[in-house]
Amino acid sequence: MLNSIIATMRTKNFLVFVGYITVLCIYNVLAVHIRGWQQWILVVMLLAASSAVMWWFSINAAEIGLARKYLKRGLLYGLGIGAIIAGSMIVAYIVQPTLFTDNRYSDTSNTEAIGRLLYMLLRTVIVEELVFRGILLALFLRKMPTVQAVAASSVLFGLWHIMPSLGVSGTSAAASTLLPSFIGSVAVIAGIVVATGSAGALFCYAKIRSNSLLAPIIVHWTINGVGLILAMLSVR
Repeated sequence: MLNSIIATMRTKNFLVFVGYITVLCIYNVLAVHIRGWQQWILVVMLLAASSAVMWWFSINAAEIGLARKYLKRGLLYGLGIGAIIAGSMIVAYIVQPTLFTDNRYSDTSNTEAIGRLLYMLLRTVIVEELVFRGILLALFLRKMPTVQAVAASSVLFGLWHIMPSLGVSGTSAAASTLLPSFIGSVAVIAGIVVATGSAGALFCYAKIRSNSLLAPIIVHWTINGVGLILAMLSVR
């Protein structure tokens, strides 16, 4: 897959692509260790780098999924897929609440939850969708068949979650009970990578089918938001 990208890109283009991936890696590492207003500086820097990449490769609004004529289609796809996923998560919570238990949310108030949901939308969902289902997917679709492009974007999205997933086994009740050892922690991280990579493929599907980035934004925010709410309910 990587050889296909290298073979079809001019040298300068490939170097810009590798530089962008490097920026994403640095951002991903720093975002885990930086808190407060400094995180927004990171976001601005990433958006600046993303804008530069869009300019370099002449990626237009339609490729990114920001064409106005597809907004309604994106909204309908997003709400439809999001409703199915939210319903499935709620059923899973009713059957087995401990699947969502996360001690990080034990002291979260309703006001803080609203703040987290908005922060999640602006700081996580929109940024990740612009990068993975916008810029990267657009570049991959130029150079390879749709299935391979979706796979490439989704694999990178799964790997993107390695840093944030470190230490999850210590805060998740289900993870710490089933897999308390070091090997178990590694398995949890691997599971998160696979799960988020699979979610990335779903987000790509929503984007491609609707031609709008709004669809994966809604689906992504639904998964994260419902997960947050259910995690709070499970520790109350």
